[in-house]
Formats: sequence, C-alpha cells, structure tokens
Amino acid sequence: MENHQDEIITYPAPIYEQYTIPVHELDALAKGAPIPLYFNLSIFFLSLSGSLMGSVLVTISEKGFANSSTAAITLFIVACVLFLFGAILLFMWIKLSKQTNNLLKEIKNRVPKNTKSSGNIISAPIGNLGNTQENTNQ
Repeated sequence: MENHQDEIITYPAPIYEQYTIPVHELDALAKGAPIPLYFNLSIFFLSLSGSLMGSVLVTISEKGFANSSTAAITLFIVACVLFLFGAILLFMWIKLSKQTNNLLKEIKNRVPKNTKSSGNIISAPIGNLGNTQENTNQ
C-alpha cells in the first residue's frame, strides 16, 4: 500500500496585473448599486398600474364613465400615477445602466491590450498539471 500523506500537488499560479482607476470613477461605479432596484420597482409599478387600469376599465365599461363611482375614478387616477412613476423609474434604469456600461467600457479601453508581464511567469507543461511531487521525482 502506498502512503499518500506526503504528496504535494502543484499548479502554476496565475499572474495578475494592476491598473489604476481614479476615485471619481469608483464613486460612479458605487452609485450604480441601486440600478437593479429601479428596474424591479418599475416592473412592480407598471404591472400594478396595468391591473388597476384593467379593473377600472371593466367597471367603467359596465356602468359608463358618467355613472362610475368615485372609487373607480380614484382608482383610475391612482393607476395613472403608478404608470407614470413606473415609467420614470424605467427611464432612470435605462439611463443609469447605459452610463455605468459606458464607464466600464472606458476603464477597459485604458487597459493595454497586449501587455507583457514584468513578473516571472512559471508555467508547467500541460502533461504535468496535477502531477504530484512524488510522481515527478521517480
């Protein structure tokens, strides 16, 4: 039986490059945090206004607008306000997500495409990946 307690598996370590990003760009990226919330709230308000509008239109079509109750007219106004609020949030989501994507593209474009690393790159041949030290010493 072989004793595998002293085996060491070695893999080549990745090399990471460091690039500077100005603080104002990091602040702009940090402001991007509420963007998904704007989208979710806009979907919520738009769907709520759609269901309220459907209910109001069914009520109005049965009785006619002149004979509608104050509650139906109030729900119609609330549905319009919710639709407007949802549309504003959707517009804000589109605008802010485009700004964030443009900022990310700008940062990525500053990174040189074909840079040579200044560090030492140690690479193992593909056949030796995952080999143990015990196996390579034989």
